[in-house]
Amino acid sequence: MTIETEHKLKALRKKIETVDGDILRLLDERAKIAKDVGKLKTEGGMDFYDPQREGRILAGLAQKNTEAFPQRAVQSVFREIISACRSLEVELTVAYLGPAASYTHLASVKHFGSSIRALSQETIEKVFEAVEGKKVGYGVVPVENSTEGAVDRTLDVIAESTLTICGEVLLRISHHLLSQTGRRTDIEEIYSHPQAFGQCRGWLIKNFPNTSLVEATSTAKAAEIAAGNRKTAAIASSFAAEHYGLNVIESRIEDEHHNYTRFLILGDHSPGKQGTIRPLFFSPFPCAGHTLSGSQDFL
Repeated sequence: MTIETEHKLKALRKKIETVDGDILRLLDERAKIAKDVGKLKTEGGMDFYDPQREGRILAGLAQKNTEAFPQRAVQSVFREIISACRSLEVELTVAYLGPAASYTHLASVKHFGSSIRALSQETIEKVFEAVEGKKVGYGVVPVENSTEGAVDRTLDVIAESTLTICGEVLLRISHHLLSQTGRRTDIEEIYSHPQAFGQCRGWLIKNFPNTSLVEATSTAKAAEIAAGNRKTAAIASSFAAEHYGLNVIESRIEDEHHNYTRFLILGDHSPGKQGTIRPLFFSPFPCAGHTLSGSQDFL
């Protein structure tokens, strides 16, 4: 690096530090306004979470972004800002299906942001019960997968429930090979859910033909196991890698890269127009008597 380049780089980094300071100051200003909003909502007995308003804000910001900032990052960045500011007004509680770092947990964070209190539930029924019993404000459950079809239990329970659909999340299911060390040579066993093994079968045959594959109750559980054994790897999400402190050995190892699962956001109040769910991938909703396989891509 030349001296001239070094000076230019130093000047640009100084500009970035100045901009970062401005951003932080504006975030602090936004947080103070959010606190004032929270006080008014408390006095007026209003709901603290307004999914329609938040949706309009995110969509509007995405439309306004026409410059250098990556378009795909606009909504994710501002969703976290909104989530953090909302937490200053009220602690939003959300029940989700599966263990921590499951795909349903990831869908919850994708929709509400990470500044929530997310509560794991063992079954779909318990997610509904937690919302109906007002133990949490909202629930998140899977409703269908693009390759496996509808999640029958969700359809059965929602047909009998008084809860309303407040929104939905479409999540791409992508599997990664994770381990403590991040080194292929350390792996003696690979853990995952049977369906994840099936979806990565071709890649595993090519890359780990002689490695023992051990079934786990979920991809999240597999990641938890791998976190406790340096010679064990897991097939799970990048979200699970972050949650359990694992390193990614290989990303997107699924054989089919167009696998999506749709999740419903459940609440006990009227959601307005945006609460209307779009048709299922393969059938109208709700679909009485539907008997497609229930997907495990939410665990």
